[in-house]
Amino acid sequence: MTAIQEGISEREISGVFLQYQYHLRKAESVKKILELSAAFHLQLVDSVSAHRLEDKYSPMVQRCRAYIREHISEPITVASVASAIGYSRSYLSHVYRGETGDTVYCFIQQEKLDLAKQYLLSFSYSVTEIWKELGFCSQSHFTTFFKNLTGQTPTEFRQYSQTAETVNASEINTAEAMPPSYMWLAAENDVSEEHQKTLNDLNDYAENIGYKQESYFLYCVKKGRVRELEMELDDPQFVKTMSTLFENSRTLAYRTFIFMLPQIHSAAVDGGVSMKSASQLYTDFFERAHGADVPELLRLNREAFIEFATRVANEYIT
Repeated sequence: MTAIQEGISEREISGVFLQYQYHLRKAESVKKILELSAAFHLQLVDSVSAHRLEDKYSPMVQRCRAYIREHISEPITVASVASAIGYSRSYLSHVYRGETGDTVYCFIQQEKLDLAKQYLLSFSYSVTEIWKELGFCSQSHFTTFFKNLTGQTPTEFRQYSQTAETVNASEINTAEAMPPSYMWLAAENDVSEEHQKTLNDLNDYAENIGYKQESYFLYCVKKGRVRELEMELDDPQFVKTMSTLFENSRTLAYRTFIFMLPQIHSAAVDGGVSMKSASQLYTDFFERAHGADVPELLRLNREAFIEFATRVANEYIT
């Protein structure tokens, strides 16, 4: 939310999250996930810094660039941008090039290309969905555009990226990938000895019921089953178990929440919530977790499940 308040567009934030989500699916340890989470927020910080650098441009150029970013999913042209912000095409082109050293057309192309790459990396969108989302008139038009700028077709870019990630992962770590469960934090060994009992308890809980329980929670988010989630999350035995497991380790409680949050986000997106809406919610919960104690982190975990599921339910209603 801070990035949005600083003027970063929701679309740009969503694009950053798409990249984060893609790499998150390849992560093989909690340590890697935490590194990715840190990188995600550092990238948002960089976006805020870059946005502030926009102040060096004249109001006209700033308006031009902001309009393009906001309407990048439309089939915009230099002429349509100029008309929208109240200048002639020739005057806008002249001033823009004088201040940035580039053309308005090139900026439009680069913004569309960057967003196209982000969508392709997410694997949540088909190529057809992407070219429609970016305002191209046909798939062949999109393919020609993408290949002219990258030397690859969109499909080739996606396949190459997936292959590169697989190769890198096999070179770095040949261990079996961690199951998508926050309970498997217990498999980590990069915590202090004082947390060993908590780790053992987490491991026992995960093997007994935790993994199945969490999978069910995520399923309820995806289907928008808010009432079922509330009943499970508010079950006295579950509440007591979570409080007992994490009462002596704020660090593990925080790691658990940060590990779980992207999965809840993904379940909501799979359930029909827009990436923009889900990313806003994700950022809000992430910021609220910073500095929170164990009871608050447990409350946030519950709220995250319920709030994302509610968004999915509202999608079904509308």
